[in-house]
Amino acid sequence: MLNNFFTENLGTIIVSAVLIVAVGLIIARLIINKKKGKHACPYCPSASTCPACKGKDGGKSCCEKNEES
Repeated sequence: MLNNFFTENLGTIIVSAVLIVAVGLIIARLIINKKKGKHACPYCPSASTCPACKGKDGGKSCCEKNEES
């Protein structure tokens, strides 16, 4: 019965596993970039000191604020 379940759902299991691995790799890359000091606001001239770009402001980054103006 359990063997039958796996054979009937093999495609779904494989696709799910690939998606889980892909999401895990993306999250790992984001963490690595954050530890290296790379920021999510690459066009901000003061991104290294900008609290919004570092996520400490809690609001929109200065890049997003500049796009609105």
